[in-house]
Formats: sequence, structure tokens, C-alpha cells
Amino acid sequence: MPPSIAALPGPAVDLVSGDYHNVAVFEDGTLRCWGRNNAGQCGYGHTNNISPWLGEPPPIDLY
Repeated sequence: MPPSIAALPGPAVDLVSGDYHNVAVFEDGTLRCWGRNNAGQCGYGHTNNISPWLGEPPPIDLY
């Protein structure tokens, strides 16, 4: 069974999926990215393996 996902900031207004990553945009203007991160897809600023999964991807402002 996959791990539980931490509380999200509200309803998603858009969702995009790539081959190995996903991005959700929320009503409050933040977005969350998750996935493989082998090319920095998740927005952490690096390509390090983050394992075990942190449980909550960091928010990123859309400004």
C-alpha cells in the first residue's frame, strides 16, 4: 500500500503528468511536484534521491 499523503492546501485546479513526475496547481496559487526527480523535475533544486519519501512535497509559488 502506498504511504498516506499529507494534507493538501485545498482543491487542485489543474494537474499535469509527465513520464516520471506530476504537478498539481491549487486554488491558493501554490503547486506541488512529485515523482522521480532524476532531472530535477520535482523542483527541489537538485537531483538527489529523496528516500524515503518525505510525505509532503514543498509548495512552490507561481509568481
